[in-house]
Amino acid sequence: MGKFAVRHTKQWLSDTLRYIELPGDFIIDYKIRSGSTDLVGSFGEGTGIPRANDTSFAVAYAPMTETERIVLQSEQLLNSEHFKASLPQVGEDIKIMGVRQNGDIGITVAAALISTLTENVGHYLDVKRKIADAVTELAAQIASKKVAVDVNTADMPERGSDGCYLTVTGTSAEHGDDGQVGRGNRANGLITPFRPMTLEAAAGKNPISHVGKTYNVAAQRIVDRLVQEDLGISQAYCYLVSQIGKPITEPHAVGLEICTSGDVADIEPRAAGIVEEVLADMPNIWRGFLERRYPLY
Repeated sequence: MGKFAVRHTKQWLSDTLRYIELPGDFIIDYKIRSGSTDLVGSFGEGTGIPRANDTSFAVAYAPMTETERIVLQSEQLLNSEHFKASLPQVGEDIKIMGVRQNGDIGITVAAALISTLTENVGHYLDVKRKIADAVTELAAQIASKKVAVDVNTADMPERGSDGCYLTVTGTSAEHGDDGQVGRGNRANGLITPFRPMTLEAAAGKNPISHVGKTYNVAAQRIVDRLVQEDLGISQAYCYLVSQIGKPITEPHAVGLEICTSGDVADIEPRAAGIVEEVLADMPNIWRGFLERRYPLY
């Protein structure tokens, strides 16, 4: 198991981070131990339907606002193979903040540039402009509002390369700023302080019985179906609460918030049916993780 973990970690790092060298830039080790006796026993109970290994809750909403879509799709654009081929100077460490204020949208991009591919400050500033232009063009396809894009706003180019966001590997990890699971994005790829959120991190949890992972996906499937079906729903929120040891198909509580111009009573039967269908499919949810059908961030 340890050799498997190390081998695939090296492979993932090599495939994902273009400018790191292995072995050399990172020391990779592992700590894989047995879980607690009670949770291992619960997992192997063998009823056919996995039992929740935690008491937790998940939240999802749909659809995304224009600001949310710009933020998420901008990161996906800047980290896409096509964009990296056109601007190889752009590293993988990209963070984007979107703010909607008084009808306008402000987008702040932090993008680490590769020092060995950036010739001088003038070249650096040219790459920054191209990043801003690409995000501005994308935003214009999504939003009807005025969108302003700023890139690497801490730069002080008058100080030369020392005043620019330049890295060797394209990440902040080389400076010890490697982040921690749980501090970053929620399961839908966004940190949204004006939306309901759970602090559960989807990463690093088993895809069978760990509700901190599976319930976030289930809740998202529910709200996506609610807004995609012709039910007259303009906004939907779903809250799922688990109880440790209980079948994952039987959450302790399910909450739906629905915004509609129609009669809620007309929607309730179909909404309840969607929830039941998604929950009934929970024992198969692990297949979607293996097939990479659920983009977790």
